[in-house]
Amino acid sequence: NPAHLEANIAMVPYLQRKGRREEAIRHLEAALRVNPNLLDVKFQLGLLYAQTNRLPEALRVAQEVERAAPKHPGPPTLRGLVLLGQQKPKEALDAFSAALKLKGDLFEAHRGQGQAWQALGQVDRAVESYQRALALNGEDIIALNNLAWVLSESRKKPDEALPLAQKAAQRAPQSPEILDTLGWVHYRRGAYAEAEKALAQAAERAPNSGIIQYHLGMTYSKLGRKADAVSSLRRAAQLDPKLAQAQRISELIKELGG
Repeated sequence: NPAHLEANIAMVPYLQRKGRREEAIRHLEAALRVNPNLLDVKFQLGLLYAQTNRLPEALRVAQEVERAAPKHPGPPTLRGLVLLGQQKPKEALDAFSAALKLKGDLFEAHRGQGQAWQALGQVDRAVESYQRALALNGEDIIALNNLAWVLSESRKKPDEALPLAQKAAQRAPQSPEILDTLGWVHYRRGAYAEAEKALAQAAERAPNSGIIQYHLGMTYSKLGRKADAVSSLRRAAQLDPKLAQAQRISELIKELGG
């Protein structure tokens, strides 16, 4: 029964853990066709729209929820996520603060604040916000992944980041972004064989990601696999010219004899 309300809603957490967000969206849309008045389901749909960069649809859902329930914390949270997608972190912070005034334990808003602070380079505040989000929902994959990245890259504490990255990967084993973070945390720890294992899986799932190819190439270099390193770094440069310039990939390739 494709219109089974409870089954459609129950499928969503499983699909999210698998990194299959578009499928999760379709199930929520199916549930709302059965009952369009489920505001929390609409909110979850809006969150997924924002996470998949479907920003106009996320705003539409925010407006629908706000019309039905003006005091619902979902609309300002969704607006904050849209503003993040539009690279407006300061405005996003205001939106998330408005959401938290309505519901102080909304972990999505705390996580959103972490993302905004991270975008603004405010590492300590980002860490605090991600920790608040995880205190409310220790299974949140995005907060786990982002906090692991900040701890490893900004605070230079990859050993502290590792359990978070591993937990995120356990809950979203198919997500290339999560696997990329795990692999790069291993790289920062000097565990290059473990890094290669995670990054190769990430590259298989997202073959057109420049950053993943760059991370994989750097790992191959550390493992002494120069030909593989050159191949991955060239691929990264083709996929992301800005990354190539920022990381001086052409120079790295020359150093490797490519």
